[in-house]
Amino acid sequence: MNSGFNSETQIPTSTLTLHLDSILQHLPTPTLIIDTKGNTHFINDRGIELFRCKSAQVFFAKGSINPLIIDQKYFSEAINKLHSSTKSTSINILIRRFDKSIVCTNLFISLLAEDSNYVLLQFTEISAKMHALLIEMIQSLRHEAIILNPYLNKPGKTLLEDMLTKTNISNIYDKQFNKQINNEVIRESIIAQLTEEFPMLTDSELALCGFLSLKMTIEEIASLTGKTGNSLRVAFHRMLAKTQFSTGKEFLRKLKSFK
Repeated sequence: MNSGFNSETQIPTSTLTLHLDSILQHLPTPTLIIDTKGNTHFINDRGIELFRCKSAQVFFAKGSINPLIIDQKYFSEAINKLHSSTKSTSINILIRRFDKSIVCTNLFISLLAEDSNYVLLQFTEISAKMHALLIEMIQSLRHEAIILNPYLNKPGKTLLEDMLTKTNISNIYDKQFNKQINNEVIRESIIAQLTEEFPMLTDSELALCGFLSLKMTIEEIASLTGKTGNSLRVAFHRMLAKTQFSTGKEFLRKLKSFK
């Protein structure tokens, strides 16, 4: 497969024009070219930054992009669908970066017009943007609420203090952020199976089950959702009690069986 590629640019010179390397390198989005097996043949500098990799050489040494995709089945299905319909598609997917952190991205997938054996991937990080937006919103609400303080009577000030110290705003943030992440990266088929199997669980608990079904660790889920590892472990043991599994390992085996 590599025989038709330029060793420096990793671009298939037999099918792509020479200026394509420059065009892809200067795209503002992280861009990769892979073959149908997931082997990487090109990555631009933005892609190296997204995956937090030291260099293109280190990235190519990994060979396939598949280990960097959390839900490989979902990714493979999207590639196969692309080949059957030849239409470009866009999916939301989790990737595991070289520093072991997890990030949610929108992935645009398209066959190369010059050679359908190769696939163009363009990533846009979205979870971090949502996280930053919601944090800004919370800070703005807190600031506006504090401005009211001098104009309130004693009971009003007590109520305001109670609002700011309790978790009302934080709960709104957690609910919206986790709902967004859930809708982005956990397949509907997985959620449907989990809901049918565990009707006693809340939406946030089902989302946690969804992440665990993707074989993500508690630490990875914490880094993605902004929750602490301890709070997620508490939630896990609460779910364990609700579902009446005898051990956590048994519960995890069940979750990882969902496809």
